Amino acid sequence: MQRLKNYIIYFFDIGVKEHFATQEKFRLRFFNGLHFLMIAILLIGILFWAFFLNYTFIAIKTICILLCIAGLVLNYFHKYNISSFLFYLYSNLLIFYHIEFYPIESASYLYYFPFLMTIGINSLSIFRDAFFKLNVLLSVLVFLSISLIDFKDIFQINYPKESQIIEWFRTYNILITALCIVFVVLFYIWLSNTQINEIKNLLEKEKKLQNQLLSTLQQKELLLAEVHHRVNNNLAILHGIINMKLSGLQDEKPEEILSSLQNRIHNMNLVHNLLYTHEAIDNISMDTFIKKIIYTTITKTYQNKIHIIENIDKIKTIKASAMLPLGIILHEILSNAVHHAFSGINNPSLKINVYHQDEYIVLTISDNGKGISSNYKKRLGMELIYLLVEQMDGRIHLTNNEGLTIKICVPKSEILMT
Repeated sequence: MQRLKNYIIYFFDIGVKEHFATQEKFRLRFFNGLHFLMIAILLIGILFWAFFLNYTFIAIKTICILLCIAGLVLNYFHKYNISSFLFYLYSNLLIFYHIEFYPIESASYLYYFPFLMTIGINSLSIFRDAFFKLNVLLSVLVFLSISLIDFKDIFQINYPKESQIIEWFRTYNILITALCIVFVVLFYIWLSNTQINEIKNLLEKEKKLQNQLLSTLQQKELLLAEVHHRVNNNLAILHGIINMKLSGLQDEKPEEILSSLQNRIHNMNLVHNLLYTHEAIDNISMDTFIKKIIYTTITKTYQNKIHIIENIDKIKTIKASAMLPLGIILHEILSNAVHHAFSGINNPSLKINVYHQDEYIVLTISDNGKGISSNYKKRLGMELIYLLVEQMDGRIHLTNNEGLTIKICVPKSEILMT
């Protein structure tokens, strides 16, 4: 039963494409259904007249079936204006045939009722076009010709006149007309419900798209606000770096100072690009962020030379305001290890641990390099690390034993979203 239902729906959907407008789908399905109805009725009529061996009427119905099939083919190729014209053509032909060549007692005039229902449905505003007017004009001409001219005498059509046979005609015509009316009503209800469901689905899709666009807009607004905030912070950090460099101006050459500043600005740019090329700035987990910083800082060239051991816990979403300072801290530590600590070391390795500890997030980075000098706090990179950790209310501890271990503890409230 379900398979038969699927076949019927497939039949109604001939020529219907998913991207079509609902009105266009309605029109195609409407005429597919009408052609389907006419094929079924005409096949019954052919069997009926085969019983009486009336080959003239069988030929008329066969021609109409061929026109029905042509209408379906036209619908498949989206020529539904011509398809609708064909429907009106063979419908008028059949009405003309039933009214003129059947005895009045057989109630053939009842076929006007389903046809008028069809015209009523088809007269919806979406169908008011040149083809519709042509179709209605054709119907009017047929009606006038039937009313004014007696074609029975002209064609001298003979049909059985026995009262019992005429009673069969009447019963047949009443049943077929009733079936046509029931089909048109049920089909229109189904077609309307299908259109309503498709409109609902379309509205739901549009609502989802609207929500996505709204979410994207909110994301962009958040990103824009964060960019303004970060730009201010970046300028403040740069201002602090320059001040720190100026304080040691007498110990360094100008080109060294400029090169150092250039490196820091480059580092900040790398972190900034990493931060704002992410799809959702408000939905970056801390472990994902840290791994990206590691990959960005330690390029593939260095990864082939340095053994990296990662032990990073799954940590929930990081605050956008904490990303840049944390990224700069990590980038400074890793850059110092890669470019300075491993000079002359045969098997360089880095151990990076990130984990929860009470109300803190703990970050430890250990290397097996040559350690750090006693005046490390005078170096710009370490000054910057201490400054940023302090800004996040964190603590930093260095262990200089067979390499350098830096342990940083930052309160969760400063670094994670609630």
